[in-house]
Amino acid sequence: MGKNIIMVRQTESGYDRTPQKDRKIIKYICYFLVFMAFFLSDYLSAQLADSPSPKFRINNRNTGLSSYGATPEHIRKNTGIRTNWRYFTGDIFHGSPCIGTDGKVYTGDYDSYFYCFNRDGTLNWRSFMGASIDSSPAVRKDGDLYVGGSDNNIYGLNSTGGTNWREATAGWVESSPAIADNGRMYIGCNDGFLYCFNPDGSLRWKSRTPGGTYYSSPAFLGNDRIIIGGTGLSCFFTNGSTNWIALNGQLIWSSPAVGDDNRIYAGSRSRYLYCLDPDGSTNWKAATGLDIYFSSPAIDKDGNIYIGCWDNYIYSFNPDGRTNWRSPTGGQIRSSPLVGSDNRIYIGSDDGYLYCFNPDGTTNWKAMTGGAIYSSPVIGFDGHIYIGSSDQYFYSFSVPGWILSPAASPSLSSSLDHVVIAPNPFKPGSQENVVTFFNLPVKADIKVYTVSGGLITHLTKNDGRDRYTWNARDSSGRSLATGIYLCLIKNYKGEKKLLQFIVN
Repeated sequence: MGKNIIMVRQTESGYDRTPQKDRKIIKYICYFLVFMAFFLSDYLSAQLADSPSPKFRINNRNTGLSSYGATPEHIRKNTGIRTNWRYFTGDIFHGSPCIGTDGKVYTGDYDSYFYCFNRDGTLNWRSFMGASIDSSPAVRKDGDLYVGGSDNNIYGLNSTGGTNWREATAGWVESSPAIADNGRMYIGCNDGFLYCFNPDGSLRWKSRTPGGTYYSSPAFLGNDRIIIGGTGLSCFFTNGSTNWIALNGQLIWSSPAVGDDNRIYAGSRSRYLYCLDPDGSTNWKAATGLDIYFSSPAIDKDGNIYIGCWDNYIYSFNPDGRTNWRSPTGGQIRSSPLVGSDNRIYIGSDDGYLYCFNPDGTTNWKAMTGGAIYSSPVIGFDGHIYIGSSDQYFYSFSVPGWILSPAASPSLSSSLDHVVIAPNPFKPGSQENVVTFFNLPVKADIKVYTVSGGLITHLTKNDGRDRYTWNARDSSGRSLATGIYLCLIKNYKGEKKLLQFIVN
């Protein structure tokens, strides 16, 4: 009594020994998913991608807190930082990159091109946009992207660089997009409006902000409000109506960040980092040596806040506004800090170096580029750090000794929380001829089923890596037919996760 009955049945691809209990669960879930797929496929594909950095500041609260690391935690000072590759574009980088679910890296450049790089540094594609790009892109689950241009347009691009749509505005678009769970996209513009688009690119609404939004990018306050800077800090409801306006007269070019407690942090040109309560009232303000121009705050898991300043320093403040430390770089700081899962803080400087600081503010390492760094760093699946420089190169760096392990990367624990499949949907015969399961635990068991419950293939991973590459064929080597499939992933603890996989 109470034991699973093992049923053995022959399928096209062999024998399926899945416990009857699991097969029944899978069958019911299949029926439900097939029914819902007709209604939710567009909705789900338009959501923010499941990747290390799908948008500027990583997530919709703009915390700059990554689930990935790049520097061994036990080493206080590293030397010999490795340049994995660099790619010459012909003009400077102002915007910051984002990363898709398959690990591809996307970024715009002042040379009027939008770039897609493979992780090995080879160019996957580039698209001519007709004007320089200050905006940082955001990528959806289906690989479509949003970005703003200096030609006064907001763009929707497909996963191969083609233009799905564009919306004309009355000003440069240096703000970077945010994508809500319902697929709606929000972005600011120098014409003084905050824009909201439906997933298909149609304009839903636009609302005026005081004094123009300049460089600030929107952050979500809960699920129903959006914060953006300009001349003051504006809070809108997701229907476009104004909730409140705070810090009137202050120039907020920095993008706001929202903490777990819904407190809002924003740097200002008045030489202060502000902390606001959710109702817009000022909780505290902390002084910096000079103006905070473009650097946006990052918030670590303990609530400490980091921000770069025009006085060449990066600052760390504790949650009540007291200064933890400040550490010098050799130039003004426009870059925004990134906090890794390794508890290190990464930031670029106008002195041409990418810096890594320990949690106490001491320098762990710095990597040299040939020009001032305005871009902000991101960390990929493999612990590589990506950033653009004004020397007209886009860089990938890595730290010797960094090993993806359960202690160093949450993706290699037993957790299945961050497992994703890419590309999804999959198009046989396209440029990508394989499917990759990312963020897997050390040991993983993967079974792929048809929606009727038939076993397609059984995959096992036990190699210490955080991913598994599959040729998208059944166990007999046959290509998959067009349709919806289900992937049941199990870790060594017996915990399971079910993912939908589509073949076009």
